[in-house]
Amino acid sequence: MCGVQSVKAGKTVFEPGLLARAHRGVLYVDDINLLDTELSNILLSVVSDGWVNVEREGTSVRYPCRPLLVATFNPEEAELRSHLLDRIAVSLSADANPLSLQERVEAVEATTGFAEKTLSAESVEKMTELEDGLKTQILFAREELKENKLSTKQIEYLCGEASRAGVQGHRAEIFACEVARANAALNSRPPNADDLKLAVKLVIAPRSKFFQDPDMMEEMMQQQPPPPPPPQWQDEEGCAASAEACCRSRWRWSTETRRVERSTP
Repeated sequence: MCGVQSVKAGKTVFEPGLLARAHRGVLYVDDINLLDTELSNILLSVVSDGWVNVEREGTSVRYPCRPLLVATFNPEEAELRSHLLDRIAVSLSADANPLSLQERVEAVEATTGFAEKTLSAESVEKMTELEDGLKTQILFAREELKENKLSTKQIEYLCGEASRAGVQGHRAEIFACEVARANAALNSRPPNADDLKLAVKLVIAPRSKFFQDPDMMEEMMQQQPPPPPPPQWQDEEGCAASAEACCRSRWRWSTETRRVERSTP
């Protein structure tokens, strides 16, 4: 908190630090499970409340901090505090899909070439185009996310998977709904079964008491197929046609279901 400005002024002057600069940006924390207790509590407060409170040396400051938190940790070195892990929406395993030899070589060449600035102009242009395309896709997804909604049946499915996995609290279901909606918006379509399965794999499975292996969780999901996506209503002129098409689709689905039940011994 006290730095060059405090020395120049001869009194305590608050200077915003890393958390202030990370507001509405990306905060990357390496080995988050190795942080000491004080830093973990500060990070927990930021993730939970979105504010940083500074009370020190007669200074009282409160400023917002709502970053996108990206963290890494090795569970073999130390366990991550459960209440901190519970506030992290998505959990991924870095070694879930081992890379091939060619992929490892490409990763090393790209990293060393970028660090040493020896990449060819063609490679730089290709990487720039990919990044620009991804930025554009995210911008469109943010707008489409406002219209993407989960049906009650889809929410019931996610809540049921969380219950069967033995997850405590409701953060898992809330995060799972957000992940399903975000993935659907990123692919420019309404939420469907694939989005629900991905949400279960990324959000609910890591919090499960019974299924720590994602493959086991995926097998469990096969027992209860996700519900169909909700109907996407159009404007006022097209609402009647959309409703009629939806009713016809549901009628065909129920008719086919009855046929299957009758033909099943």
